[in-house]
Amino acid sequence: MFARFLVVLALCLPSSGCGSVLGLLGIGRGTLELEVSAVGDNNSTTDYEGLAGLWIKLSGSVERTFVAADLPVRPFSVPRDGSVHVEVALSDGSRQVAWGRGSWALSPGAAWELRFARDHFFLDGDTMNWWPPAPSIPSRSVELCSWPGCREYWRFDVAEDARNYEGEVLWMVLIAPVHCPEGEVC
Repeated sequence: MFARFLVVLALCLPSSGCGSVLGLLGIGRGTLELEVSAVGDNNSTTDYEGLAGLWIKLSGSVERTFVAADLPVRPFSVPRDGSVHVEVALSDGSRQVAWGRGSWALSPGAAWELRFARDHFFLDGDTMNWWPPAPSIPSRSVELCSWPGCREYWRFDVAEDARNYEGEVLWMVLIAPVHCPEGEVC
């Protein structure tokens, strides 16, 4: 029986790419990883002046909901294609002080990370650099990431009376360093 399988596999190899044969066999198909985390020194997940009131709902190809106490979330499997929609809210304990949503398309060859920060700038947790916002950033998605691995970021206003200081906003940043050469199965 195993010999027949090898013969069929050998016949398939010349007529199709390695990725499609592996996909036919169910190898290399299916999942990548997504991690959800909070970054920055002042973004405590237990203090309402930080991210204690953070609520995150993922839908689309991924159906999960997290609260600040869940962060950081260990990497979990997500499909290689489809899209993810994120709804995020921040409360100060008694009321919602920030809200927004974003979406992105999944693609093979990337380990996804969704990072949250409450600050004037966004702190990149990998290089510990502060990245100032562009001179005029709308509250919707902006595809102007200038640091390594950044795919997209969203900026959501925090209610004026809930800010710790002038200009404080809630950031949602999508990081996706490519770890698989284009066209290869990882």
